[in-house]
Amino acid sequence: MSDYSWGLLVGVGFGLLLLLIAKLRDRRRPKGSLSEQAEHYAQRRMRMLPAVLVIYLSQQAIYFSAADGDRAVDHVKIGAWAVLTLLMMLLLVTRGFWFSPKALRDMIDDEATRMNRLLAIRSAFIAAVGLGALVYTMLPVAPISVRGALHLVISLSLGIGLLHFLMLERAAQRGLEA
Repeated sequence: MSDYSWGLLVGVGFGLLLLLIAKLRDRRRPKGSLSEQAEHYAQRRMRMLPAVLVIYLSQQAIYFSAADGDRAVDHVKIGAWAVLTLLMMLLLVTRGFWFSPKALRDMIDDEATRMNRLLAIRSAFIAAVGLGALVYTMLPVAPISVRGALHLVISLSLGIGLLHFLMLERAAQRGLEA
């Protein structure tokens, strides 16, 4: 089995571990009405997003601070980054709470959340195009590998989208509490 395969397996294993933890925590969810459960999950998303964003962005700092190599650990790191990036993208573009009942997901995903998600996806797209253009114009001045350029554009644009979604959701939450 190649090192890339091991990296993908590690990333998938990490994702499954997070899923298991989330399912175990679901046992403590409120047993009240559907609206109470939706409120609980919305609050949980607001507590979870900053931590997920910090983990994702700190992983990028680790990636860019380490030298590119051809060691097995580098391949594992790349595979784990790919899986984590795909999970973060799915967090941004879907309603989340994939294993919850559909009625609960529909209630969590209200009109304001859908609008916030669309605005965040738009900001991530704008960031990707802008960063891509910046990297393209800077290549003659500051050479960077293709993998490094792609990593930079993908990671920063996804991070900007997640951060924008978090800020919009926090603003909406403050508006509800007022």
